[in-house]
Amino acid sequence: MLISGAPATFDQVMSGKIDVGWAAPPFGIDAIEQDQMRVVARANDIPKIREKTVRVMIANADTLQTRKDVLSRFVQGCRETLEWMYSDPAAPKAYAQFAGLSEAVAQRLRDEFFTKEMLSPDNIMGLNAIAKEAATLKYIWVPLSNKQLADSFRFRLRSAAKRPRKALADGCGCSRPDLHKSRHWSAPATTCAPIAR
Repeated sequence: MLISGAPATFDQVMSGKIDVGWAAPPFGIDAIEQDQMRVVARANDIPKIREKTVRVMIANADTLQTRKDVLSRFVQGCRETLEWMYSDPAAPKAYAQFAGLSEAVAQRLRDEFFTKEMLSPDNIMGLNAIAKEAATLKYIWVPLSNKQLADSFRFRLRSAAKRPRKALADGCGCSRPDLHKSRHWSAPATTCAPIAR
């Protein structure tokens, strides 16, 4: 049975027409809190999903060239906000007020469903696999070459002067070698400071 959307799936599960459905938080979190349903699996339980970036920030090439300063400040603001979200106890309360949720639910969403690593604007994972799937599923007409993939992320919002660089065996100048092997995408002649995750 093909069901589109989390609300329709939820209705089908709750009426007993199907046994298992899907949802993306915050949808359904109230039903989880009230023990009406339970999480049986998360997309991140599947390595092929967990090891791929699913969210990015994009800008057209002209904007990247003409408003680089503005974009740099924007992404730095995203980084600072992310740091605040996971370090300040006031953050869940602020989100709860904004989203009309209880503070406990906001805290649970942050800690359990939207981890800091998941939201980081500095990680891109599984780009080659994503590009291959995009071609297979006809989201793009032809597979991208290695050069095209590298060019997609050639613009770096963090300047080399502002972050330490450490050369690794594969030539990446990543500032986070501890995360490099498992979480960063790198290609020849690029560095691991992508725009977004």
